[in-house]
Amino acid sequence: MKILVLNGSPKGSESVTMQSVKIMDLYSKKNAFQYYDVIKHVDKLDKIEEQEHLKELIKESDGIIWAFPVYHLLVPGHYKRFIEKIYDSSVKECLNGKHSVVFTTSINYYDVVAHKYMKEVLCDLGSLVVDSLSHDMESIFNVSARKELVQCIENLNFALENGISFSNKKIVKKDLSIYKGVKGIEKIHMKGRICIVGDISNSKSLSNMVEEYTSYFDNTDIIDLSNIDNYNYCIGCLRCSRTQKCIHENSDDLRRIIDRIKNNYDIIVFAGEIKDRYLTWRMKTFFDRTFVYNHIPVFKGKQVAYIISGELSKNDNLKNILEIYSQGGRNLIGIVSDELEDMEEISRNIKTLAQLTKRYFDDNYFRSETFYGVSGHKIFRDAVYGNLGTIFKYDYQYYKQNKQFDYIKTIDKIKYCFRRIFFNRKKVEKFMNNNMTSLMVSGHKKVVEEVSKNVEKY
Repeated sequence: MKILVLNGSPKGSESVTMQSVKIMDLYSKKNAFQYYDVIKHVDKLDKIEEQEHLKELIKESDGIIWAFPVYHLLVPGHYKRFIEKIYDSSVKECLNGKHSVVFTTSINYYDVVAHKYMKEVLCDLGSLVVDSLSHDMESIFNVSARKELVQCIENLNFALENGISFSNKKIVKKDLSIYKGVKGIEKIHMKGRICIVGDISNSKSLSNMVEEYTSYFDNTDIIDLSNIDNYNYCIGCLRCSRTQKCIHENSDDLRRIIDRIKNNYDIIVFAGEIKDRYLTWRMKTFFDRTFVYNHIPVFKGKQVAYIISGELSKNDNLKNILEIYSQGGRNLIGIVSDELEDMEEISRNIKTLAQLTKRYFDDNYFRSETFYGVSGHKIFRDAVYGNLGTIFKYDYQYYKQNKQFDYIKTIDKIKYCFRRIFFNRKKVEKFMNNNMTSLMVSGHKKVVEEVSKNVEKY
């Protein structure tokens, strides 16, 4: 059987991801593998000849492996552009009914949303997803992980031989009305500086929403990624890991834009149109290129909001991604989309977003981190303390200086050890079992009592 590998690594065959795919290839006696390096072809896919070439490869294949490193919770920017071009061309017709496997490498940081994105995209394209496998970048060194790679390709063979797959539900899109916007808005005065950054001018509805939001304030700047002609994708070269200098920073404007936002604004509003199951490839490339600061939370301390054009309510995974983007020391003001039929309600939502922008900034309001932020921090903490920190020296310095290596202290280990010994005594355990509810809340009640006596201090 013929297997087509749609290689999403910007490093082509010289990538961590492709070494694992080669393991599949070596053990796959029934199959002939063919590789298509997306980075080499994506910018040519507007041409009919390249589309026909890709269509022929897909038609000839029995199964497809979509393989890529996870970049900023998703596929790399060039792979996102590749998917958009498939959506917008006749190539998508060739994918209908094709069996697919998704394979990624990463440090398992929100790889789940990258896989969900790909499953939804392939479902929309009519492809049949057989398996979805996520490996750590170091997994290839483990025998059990290499066996998993073999099992994954065998799962694909089994599905091809028996014609099986899971059924999935496609998203049913509706045509949305263009939001017209409201004029003559009362100004909101605040000191905080606002930056709206996004792929804006290609969507009239999005442009109108952005214009309406900005009209509330006098201190806003718009950075429209649609107006940037020269885009360089993050190629994962890791030059930035030792220098925080990007290989592309003198050949396009993205590094300067990232630094401008980081250094000059208090509030960041990301504005984007939904394309397939995410925002546009320009937005994805922008997020990828923030990697010049490696795993340091570059927008920490910023208030964050989103203005979205498209049916966000039908894209739960995208909503999760936007919330994850708002963790790491940032605060989510809110999300507004134009999917409502009532234009006045959209306008009220934009006004609410503007009002909350002022309130949250003026009050310096930052919510506690949710599971997304807490778990994400611990994954990076452990990775930076370990092997990752030997490569990314600025990561290690930042985490150490900011006391991010927040493991349990020795004194606490001793305290908890003695507490476990004490609680395991039969009389104590019996008392605890009979009074667990009151014991759990007793300390909290003392705090409430203390606050009630000193309410003015709060």
